[in-house]
Amino acid sequence: MNEKEEQNSEQEKKPAEKQKPLSTNKIIVAGVICIIAYMVILFLSVARAQLLEIPLIGRFLSPLGFGSPMFTVMPFFAFFALFFLIDWIRKGFESKLSFGMLCLAVFVIFVACSLAAYYVALYWYISNFASLQGIEMTPEMVDFWGKLTNSAFLLFIWGGMFGIIARYVVEKINL
Repeated sequence: MNEKEEQNSEQEKKPAEKQKPLSTNKIIVAGVICIIAYMVILFLSVARAQLLEIPLIGRFLSPLGFGSPMFTVMPFFAFFALFFLIDWIRKGFESKLSFGMLCLAVFVIFVACSLAAYYVALYWYISNFASLQGIEMTPEMVDFWGKLTNSAFLLFIWGGMFGIIARYVVEKINL
């Protein structure tokens, strides 16, 4: 019994293990991954017409063109926001999950919350529009997948997903 108490007291005396900041090399690798992810998103945008013809894949991988500055900036913002969010969660919540499981959990929660938030916003917008027009809203009016694939929010989701993946890759690279 005394040995366990001594081990516990020794562990309490040790300062909490601090998380090392990202090195310059890792930041450069993250930038390269961001550029590659942006090129993948751009490729998917260019190949939109062909992707829409694929039955299942067309629903999830059909972005639109980069005509608006919002469409151009959205993936970068989401990429770096979620890239650094992993460290904030890791430090702030002192999670007992391994780094890989933490990234997976953030990935799943991010995608689920993003889709739910978009659905709520879309439903609220369409219900207000229908109310102002004096018509009754029907479920057909809320074309979730059709609206999502034609919005900048899809690019935000993709950018965030690539940001989480990049943070995992950067952690596993020894630089």
